[in-house]
Amino acid sequence: MGRLPVIFGYAGTAPFIIFMLIALAVDEDKSLRSLTLFQMIYSTVALSFLAGIHWGQAVPSGNARQLSFAMIPTIAGLFLTFWGVLADPYLPLLGAAAMFWVVYYMDRRLMPLEHVPEGYFQYRLRLTIIVSASLVASFLFSIV
Repeated sequence: MGRLPVIFGYAGTAPFIIFMLIALAVDEDKSLRSLTLFQMIYSTVALSFLAGIHWGQAVPSGNARQLSFAMIPTIAGLFLTFWGVLADPYLPLLGAAAMFWVVYYMDRRLMPLEHVPEGYFQYRLRLTIIVSASLVASFLFSIV
């Protein structure tokens, strides 16, 4: 796998880590709620990006299963963000963490192996661990 996608992938985890560290330091409930909303918005953007990979592969190949899955992460992220705004600002972080694992699982099941560079799934696993751990930690910092 090329060096540039790896660099961009790890750079994409930086906001999750930064949000988590800020959540650890913030005491004011209003600031914490705003921070959580930013985390959910960024999670939705990242989930949509990951879903776009499936869309981009499924449209030319006509893979109906992959195409059907391609919209789920975006819709789930949007639902979780709305839930965070309208009901519970913290619990959707756990939903987002779970959704990143769902996308990783579906990547393994649906991506045509001839289009997957060597080492891609190990790389995605590491990114998924970083992102989901950051979201779970932010949730835990928020409820204490």
